[in-house]
Amino acid sequence: MRWLVLVLLFSCATPKDKNSIGTVDFSSNNPQIEINSDERLDSSGESLSATEEKVPIIELNLYPSIYQSLAVVKLLKDLERKKIKVSVINSTGFGLIISLLYAKNKNTSYLEWKLFELTKKLGALEAYSEEWIQIVNEFVKEEFENKKLNHLASLVGYFKNEVKSIKVESDGKITTAVKESINLKSDQVVFSKLSPSMVNSSNSAVDFRLSVLFLPKNPKFKSLRALNWGVYTSYLGRMLQEKDEITIFEKEKSEYLDEISPINRIQQGYEDQIDTFVKDLAEKIDIWQKEIKEN
Repeated sequence: MRWLVLVLLFSCATPKDKNSIGTVDFSSNNPQIEINSDERLDSSGESLSATEEKVPIIELNLYPSIYQSLAVVKLLKDLERKKIKVSVINSTGFGLIISLLYAKNKNTSYLEWKLFELTKKLGALEAYSEEWIQIVNEFVKEEFENKKLNHLASLVGYFKNEVKSIKVESDGKITTAVKESINLKSDQVVFSKLSPSMVNSSNSAVDFRLSVLFLPKNPKFKSLRALNWGVYTSYLGRMLQEKDEITIFEKEKSEYLDEISPINRIQQGYEDQIDTFVKDLAEKIDIWQKEIKEN
């Protein structure tokens, strides 16, 4: 058993008191969400007249923590209840699988069912092992076939390693994106330098950028092999060093990041922080909409 001891320099992670958290980079060949002076796109890409209430374009950057990332289902459910739509969702690794399943039709019930199906297949397999990777790739191929990242109900991007930075790639086949994201042995593995400061920033039409990470106060690994363990612990260490750039939902209870549990059990300990986060976001959106009307 390997223990990962990460000392958090804060007692409780709280949402940032600002709209822009995290970054996104869309290349010139990728789909753009554009706004002009006469009309504005809502989160589904449809135009709104100047007399209608504006719907913000929201980007969610999910920084993964293997199966603890399943707690994002609670966040997405709460956003749905508040009628807050996520337009863009970016992630990598197992977080990318969650993002894709949600973006397919923006339905959290479907997301939960498919995650149950996948995690049942993965069982007690070592995360990121060859057999684990094979099952994930087969599942993704069956689920999405030859679809591309920009063919879903929400735009999906994945963190991609470049020479001096991390790019958010939102073009190309879904199966290819997943294969790149879950191969920790690759020389180009994104986890080797992934952190908020390494992600390329770009001007875009996104109104609210939200970057989140779900992490127990004392995270540990149950069966991750030495190489994968080193890559992943280094990544988490960088995330903690840049905790001011993201919202870290922190669980008091010590848990294995690479152990599958039911979603409702994983989200226990994060609920209150998620509730506060969504409430604060709803208030910011309300203020933003009022300012839009006044102007």
